[in-house]
Amino acid sequence: MTTEEIVHLYKNIKYGYDKESSWWWWVNNAHRPELCVYKVDEKLKKLSLRADDNTASTAIYQNLSYVDFGGEARLKDPVERIMEITGLSFIEAVKLFLTWEGYNIEENIQYNIPKPVVYQHEEKKTYKAPYKERFLQERVLDRVRHKEQYEEIAKGLFRGCNAKEKEFAEGILYIGFLKSDDPDFADRIFIPEFDQDEIPWGHYLYNRNAEPKGLLRKNAKRVLFGSHLLKKYPKNIIYNEGHSDTIVNIAKGYASITSGSATKPIKEYLSLLEGKTLHDFPDLDIAGSIGAIKRRLDIIEYNLSLPKEEREFRKISHKIYWWSNTFISDKLGEKIFNRKINQYDELFPFINQVKLGTYKGKVLAMIDIKLMDQVIANWLQKRNVPVKKYLLPSSWKIMISKPRKMGFDFIDFHEETLEGIKKEKKERLLEKFKFSI
Repeated sequence: MTTEEIVHLYKNIKYGYDKESSWWWWVNNAHRPELCVYKVDEKLKKLSLRADDNTASTAIYQNLSYVDFGGEARLKDPVERIMEITGLSFIEAVKLFLTWEGYNIEENIQYNIPKPVVYQHEEKKTYKAPYKERFLQERVLDRVRHKEQYEEIAKGLFRGCNAKEKEFAEGILYIGFLKSDDPDFADRIFIPEFDQDEIPWGHYLYNRNAEPKGLLRKNAKRVLFGSHLLKKYPKNIIYNEGHSDTIVNIAKGYASITSGSATKPIKEYLSLLEGKTLHDFPDLDIAGSIGAIKRRLDIIEYNLSLPKEEREFRKISHKIYWWSNTFISDKLGEKIFNRKINQYDELFPFINQVKLGTYKGKVLAMIDIKLMDQVIANWLQKRNVPVKKYLLPSSWKIMISKPRKMGFDFIDFHEETLEGIKKEKKERLLEKFKFSI
C-alpha cells in the first residue's frame, strides 16, 4: 500500500464509526498500552486518559474522536493519542491503528511502550487564575467586532428568546465572542463562569454546529453557573442540566442555576442554596432522572447534617419535575428492535417491556412512567439505596400529559406552543421564578 492509500483507508474506517460504536471501540481497546487509558467508566460512558483524573472526564464522540474536558478540551482521535504516548509519526501511528483493525501492514513498527505512571495525589488542587476584567471586556468587544459571526451562532444559543431577552442575557452574563484563527477550530460564543463572589474562574464556549457543542476552560475551578445572581434570585430557583437551558431561562428573567451536566454533582455547592427551594427540571431521559435522584439524595443528606435547631430555616427544599408521562425515541427504538442495546444500559433488563411503534418508516421506543419507575428502582437497588416513593418518577410533577421526544428540556418547552397551555398560563407556571436587577 502507498502512504496515500493507507491514510485513505484509515479515514474510511474512522468515519464509519457512530458515537455508540466509537464508545465500544475505546472500551475494547482500552487495554492497549499505546492508548494509556487509566480508567473506563461504563456507567458515565467516559474515560480517564490522565493519571490525575480521579473522575473520568474524557467523553467519546463519533468517528472515534474524544475530548478530555480536564485536559486540553479539544477534539482528538486514536492516532493522535498513539502519537502522544509512543512518539510515533503520524503514518506509523496510522499503520499501528490499522493492525488493530485486522489489516496486515507489512512493516515492523519500532516504538517504546510507555511505562506505567505512578501519580502522587496532591491534597490541594491548583487552578488557573481567574480572568482579568480586561480580558472579559475584550471578549465583549469581539462580540461587536464580529457581529455577523456572533449573531449566526447566537441563533442556536438563544432559541425561544426574543431580542429583548437576548440583550438582557448578554448584559447580565457578560457574554462575549471568541474568534478562531485556526480553521480546525470553530468560532464560539464566550460565556464566563462566575462564582457566588462574582469571580470569573472559567468559561463555557458555545457553538451548536461544532463538535462538541460546548467547551469548558481546562484546569479552571468549576462553579455553580448562575450563582453570582443568587442575591437577586427569589426563594424558588430552577435547576437545569446544562448551560444552554440556564442561559435561556436567565434571559427570560427566570432564576436558574446548573452544575453543568446531569452527572456533575451539586453537593459542594449546597451551602449556597440554604433556605431555597430547588425546582429540578432534568432532561427527559434516563440519565436526567438519575441525575435528579442523586441531587435529591445529596440534599437529604445535607439537610440532615444541619443543626436541628437551625434545620427548619436553613434546609433546602427539592421538587423534581418530569416533562412528560412518556418519552419517545427513534434511535433507541432501532437499537432495541435490532437487539443492539448494550448490557450496561440501565434499560437493558427491561427491553422486553419497552413499547415499540412505527412512524414514517422509523421504529419508535416509548418509555412510560411505569417503566421508568422500574428502571430507577433497579438502579437504586444496585446501589443499596432503599426504594422510596419520593425517589421514583411517578411521584414527580408531570408537566405535559402527551408524549415528548427523549431529551426534551427547558429550551424545547420555551420553543414549542404546547397544546392546551397558552402563553399566559405558561407565564403563570413560571411566575415564582421571576427575578429582576
